[in-house]
Amino acid sequence: MSAEDTMRSDRTPKDHRLVLSDLRDNAILLTMATDYLCEKPVLERIGFEVEQKIGDLDLFVEGLKKRFVGIPTREMDVGGHFEALRNIANRLQDAGEEVCRDCRVGKLGKKLGEGIESLSAAIDQLRDRVEGRDVSYSAADSVLGVFGRVRALFQTLAGQYRLALRILGLLLFACLVAFVYLWTTMPSVDDLARQVEQERVEIQALKTKSSELEGKLGELKEKYELLTRKVRLTRQETVAVLDLNVRIHKLREEMDRLQADLGLKRESLEQDLGRLERLREKTYLDRLLRR
Repeated sequence: MSAEDTMRSDRTPKDHRLVLSDLRDNAILLTMATDYLCEKPVLERIGFEVEQKIGDLDLFVEGLKKRFVGIPTREMDVGGHFEALRNIANRLQDAGEEVCRDCRVGKLGKKLGEGIESLSAAIDQLRDRVEGRDVSYSAADSVLGVFGRVRALFQTLAGQYRLALRILGLLLFACLVAFVYLWTTMPSVDDLARQVEQERVEIQALKTKSSELEGKLGELKEKYELLTRKVRLTRQETVAVLDLNVRIHKLREEMDRLQADLGLKRESLEQDLGRLERLREKTYLDRLLRR
């Protein structure tokens, strides 16, 4: 036996069940029949995945057949099931308008699901032969067949449930991110109150500085008037008058800037006081949603 044959024959039942589960997930997606899923690029990707999974199952079946001795190959033929699924995969990969229409009405998903279940039943029967179990169609087999179909139904429902859980998980995560963003950026009454208090302190500081400048300006004006009352000024007094004139001019400019800053601070304080009052009247939910 070659290395390739050994690898093929060693594929475990767990392997092929996982492959069938993946195929069922694709069938479930197609039965949802959303506009996005029925677009040509999406259908092509699903068709490519289905074709790959069919190839994996084909390898598994070939491995089973090589372990089965004494029964004609025609009695173990499951090629028809593979051919039906490959036809669907080919249609998906060459998705035209007709295929897209069949997808939108759920026809493709239903046909793929039926083909998967037929292939699954055929593989189970082949495995029963390999493992020496009786495959005659007795009453017990009929009951087992019913249970098999019920199991397939539950597997389909479970696949839809898992998909719904994933979608729900994504929605919950998006809601959590949105809540964290809204909560961290929510206007705070305490923060705004502290801002208002800080503005009041700054306004008071500007007032104090303005008073100090007014006092200095008054002193300079008094000195200036005393000197300019003289009929004749010495050279030193003339220089002093010029110096006082420059200092008075600079003080007046500084006071004008202070008054402008004081006006802006008072306007900002009035606006923040109004915001604070409105914010205190809102409920927590209104503040969170910026209403």
